[in-house]
Amino acid sequence: TSNEVSFSPSCPQADEPPLGEFCSKESHFELFDQLDLDIVELTGNHNVDYGKNAYINTLSWYQNRGILTVGGGDTLAAARTPLILTHHDNSIAMLACNWVGPYYALAGEAAPGAAYCDWDWLKATLPQLAADYDLVIVTTQYLEVEDYRPLPKQVSDFQGLADLGADIVVGTQAHKPQTFEFYNARNGTSAFLHYGLGNLFFDQPFWGNSRFFMDELFIYEGRLLTVGLFTGIIDDLARPRPMTDDEQVNFLAFMFNTQGGM
Repeated sequence: TSNEVSFSPSCPQADEPPLGEFCSKESHFELFDQLDLDIVELTGNHNVDYGKNAYINTLSWYQNRGILTVGGGDTLAAARTPLILTHHDNSIAMLACNWVGPYYALAGEAAPGAAYCDWDWLKATLPQLAADYDLVIVTTQYLEVEDYRPLPKQVSDFQGLADLGADIVVGTQAHKPQTFEFYNARNGTSAFLHYGLGNLFFDQPFWGNSRFFMDELFIYEGRLLTVGLFTGIIDDLARPRPMTDDEQVNFLAFMFNTQGGM
């Protein structure tokens, strides 16, 4: 999952001048334990809202509980480091970055935060990962738009990541679930691009903002065979649940028939 908020001992009070508005109480970390979470993606634009110390302490919490991270770190080099996974003989490289800032959310040479989606870095890194590993997964914090369809530049940028070697590109920024496509990249491969998953634990009680996707990737012998589209609804402001059959039919009909789906 992408988690955009750091844990602060005195939340909602700040121990240092806050740069933004979001923090989490330390007791709420129990949610991750209940989810049996393995990986947290750190490209979100609110992770440094309550300062560098809260961010660094949150990184330690992840590490101490065996939760891996990608896309963010205590330095720029750490934030840019790919996460390499080997599972049932499948080798998978994960890379994550933030396209939109704000400036204080981005990692510097000696400052914590998210890796910026710098094209020079991506052009040097993605082809090498594609050569070394079976699959390359890129997740990204893009510009948030209140729309089920991606921006034209978003489409171009996601396709550009696939042209460089990404097999799967997922937008973790979207508050509304967005459409997806299978894209024939310039390198001759086919890539799955999902422009936005929607909210998961977030209190925006609007029709679109309380509906979400979770993508289940079926990987076999180094190939992405298919994608399971898990569909859910957030009840009571921040309580996600699976959709009923009727809810799923209505949601997918809306996404495919009126929003261009795929």
